[in-house]
Amino acid sequence: RGGLVIQNGNVGIGTTGPEFSFVIAHGSEASANTTIPSVALRKAFSQDWYAPVFLGQLSAGELNAPSDVQDRWDVVRFVGEGWANDRYLEFGRIGIGVDGTPGFQDSPGRISFYTSPDGAFAVVERMTVRNNGSVGIGTTLSTDGLAILSGNVGIGTWSPANRLSIVGNIGIGTTTPYRRIAGTNIGLVAEGNVGIGTWA
Repeated sequence: RGGLVIQNGNVGIGTTGPEFSFVIAHGSEASANTTIPSVALRKAFSQDWYAPVFLGQLSAGELNAPSDVQDRWDVVRFVGEGWANDRYLEFGRIGIGVDGTPGFQDSPGRISFYTSPDGAFAVVERMTVRNNGSVGIGTTLSTDGLAILSGNVGIGTWSPANRLSIVGNIGIGTTTPYRRIAGTNIGLVAEGNVGIGTWA
């Protein structure tokens, strides 16, 4: 059982019936030790650009006749599944994909984070980092900076009761906030644009 198995074009290590292209399986004794990785890459070199690389490649068309990928496609996904109710269910994923129209030496990319809500089994996109570096939480349409479109935001508190709850002073573009919004020791100074509830 611990050897290499090739079956119907699939490769398995530690399993006699690999159901995917490449499967590594080990039993409960090894998996009980969380310090033991399932897969490890190790290299030695004098420069960090030769660090171990996990590579996923996707094209449209065929392997021997590839064509361009399209906007909003994931080119690689990291998916986490756990056994529940007699099957493996997806709990979350990270997707690296296309954010625009690719072309010659032009690869606009994004990173998306997904989780599955309680009471459901389908993942929902929660946070997206777009090709220009903007971050969207609850939206994939952020155009600049940080956009939060769902839920309340808390700074200095883990249970915000309002769209934005601030406990303590916060300075944006300054290290010495001096204006107050309400109450004592609650203040906001903004030198520049801040968007909450909007992606523009």
